[in-house]
Amino acid sequence: MKNHTILDIKRPIEADLEKFQVVFESIISSDAPLLNRVLRYMIKNKGKQLRPIFVLLSAQAAHGVVSEKAHIGAALVEILHSATLIHDDVVDHAEHRRHMFSVPALWKSKVSILVGDYLLGAGLKLAVDHEAYSMLKELSLAVEEMSKGELIQLERSRVERYNKEVYFKVIEKKTAALLAAACAIGAHSGEHKDQESVRQALYQYGLNLGMAFQIKDDLFDFGEAEVGKPRGNDLREGKKTLPLILAHELANPHDRRWLEKQARLSRTKGVARKKTIEYVKKSGAIEASNQEMLLYAQKAKDSLHFLEPSDAVNSLILLADYSMARKL
Repeated sequence: MKNHTILDIKRPIEADLEKFQVVFESIISSDAPLLNRVLRYMIKNKGKQLRPIFVLLSAQAAHGVVSEKAHIGAALVEILHSATLIHDDVVDHAEHRRHMFSVPALWKSKVSILVGDYLLGAGLKLAVDHEAYSMLKELSLAVEEMSKGELIQLERSRVERYNKEVYFKVIEKKTAALLAAACAIGAHSGEHKDQESVRQALYQYGLNLGMAFQIKDDLFDFGEAEVGKPRGNDLREGKKTLPLILAHELANPHDRRWLEKQARLSRTKGVARKKTIEYVKKSGAIEASNQEMLLYAQKAKDSLHFLEPSDAVNSLILLADYSMARKL
């Protein structure tokens, strides 16, 4: 099978991505010098911007065309995502993002929070100006879920519980909700005779792929590859990710107590992090986590069966495979 690149996947919406970029940059430009410097830095160091790709491909898959409303939807999602990344970096005291200094590392917390707030305001104004109320509702629900997920995770990390059901609940809210909203927004960019069914198919695609996407991120913490965050970073932050939870589940009582102790020490001691990573890798938890990831990715692809075959649908399928094979 050919290894498809992100360029292959984007081909059906190449021209639309260029239009989106113009719309996005014009929306977040400002006449405040400090704000403009921060925004330019963000744009310069942007990642693959996968979420706008999901919006535009979903729009084309649902309606056969990418409308101006879809470009607005893609900009809305990217604005919201950018705001949440800045706020996350403040909360996590993150010094780097994608091997570059984070916004809080360069401009400190106060400026960073205000820039995040500005982006949220810009997104709200954009939605209201274009009467994109169904899109705004999708994003509002996603933000609500993301906030709940962060708080549940924060509470659980303090009581140190290894609970697979809670883990899946958290990542559904923290990660999958926004990707599901991005895909549903593509459905809202036009009218379809089976509008709700199309929206539901794309929402489920995004939700399941978001679950798989987060498990993939969890696996990076145990040394799959050199990525944009340091190996063992989740352990340092006390997060109970799927590989750690499954290793705990697979362990005998003696090893379970040992693993709990090492995980606690991992917050401050590099030696404990190394021991924990080595144990998890030998326990079979990496393979079990990978299977869970692939099951969610398959559910995502199966959700697309409702849609008419097209280049855009094929790209969404390839995007699921690409996301699971990514090294970053």
